[in-house]
Amino acid sequence: MILFLDFDGVLHPSPNKISTEFSALPLFENWLRKHDHINLVISSSWRDVMSVDMLKAIFSTDLQDRIIDKCPTLPFDKVEHEAHWRYKEIIEWIAINNYEGPWLALDDAIDAFPERHPNLIACKQNIGLTQLVIERLTAKVLDYGHLS
Repeated sequence: MILFLDFDGVLHPSPNKISTEFSALPLFENWLRKHDHINLVISSSWRDVMSVDMLKAIFSTDLQDRIIDKCPTLPFDKVEHEAHWRYKEIIEWIAINNYEGPWLALDDAIDAFPERHPNLIACKQNIGLTQLVIERLTAKVLDYGHLS
């Protein structure tokens, strides 16, 4: 299973203060360690200024190999007047990689996805990842029958 992961508004509140940067990373990493069948593709805008190796370095050493890629950034003219830009970037990654398996997205930008998209687990932007969101994420993984 692939989890497309955003950073701002997920792994820390947005807007972010230095004191809260990646404050939810320990909670997320603990969850990820319990689900070793899930790999990550970074969908965060941080991917525009960081290589995959730099993105991996944000995570604990034991989880770095689970970050397998980052989403492509679609040209501005492809998304300028269109809704659901993050969803379209995810679909582009799926097409490029011929991925046919299950996927989820953990993101705070609900307007970047079709309304009530079943693969989106949304965080509140000003709070980020919480135990309640972790429970919803786990339930979605269970829905796919891939809970380890």
